[in-house]
Amino acid sequence: MISQTPEQMMIYNARLKMQLDNEARLYHAREEGLKEGREEGREEGEQIGRIKAMREVLGLRPFTAAEFAGYDAAQLTSMADDLQQQLRDHSS
Repeated sequence: MISQTPEQMMIYNARLKMQLDNEARLYHAREEGLKEGREEGREEGEQIGRIKAMREVLGLRPFTAAEFAGYDAAQLTSMADDLQQQLRDHSS
C-alpha cells in the first residue's frame, strides 16, 4: 500500500466502512425478501391444500398446478372461503 497521510487514511477507512455497510444492508434486505417469499409461498400452499381437499369432498374436478398458478394469495383465500361456504350449505 502506498503511504498515505492520516487524513487520506481516514477518508479511505470511512469509504470502506460505507461500502461494507451498504453490502450488509443489501444482504439483509435480500434475506428478508427471501424469508417473506417463503412465508407467502407456505401460506399459498396451505390455501391450495384446503382448496384441493374441499373440491374433492364436494365432488368437483381437481385443479391442476397450472390452474392455481394464475391466482394470488387473496384470490386463493377467497376461493377457499367460497368452497367452505359450499360445504356448509351442502351439509345443511
